[in-house]
Amino acid sequence: MVHPPVTDTGWVTDPVRQYVADSGTHLATPEQVAEVICHLASDAAALISGNRIHLR
Repeated sequence: MVHPPVTDTGWVTDPVRQYVADSGTHLATPEQVAEVICHLASDAAALISGNRIHLR
């Protein structure tokens, strides 16, 4: 399972951006989340199974 952080897909408002900045977490782009998912779907991640991938 991939648990992404707040991801800016067009719905993120300035107050949400400020909340994320104040909370010390990361505002991800869709491309960043997709990169992780593509890696997990590739042969390079063949030894990864049954994990929760928590993105910062």
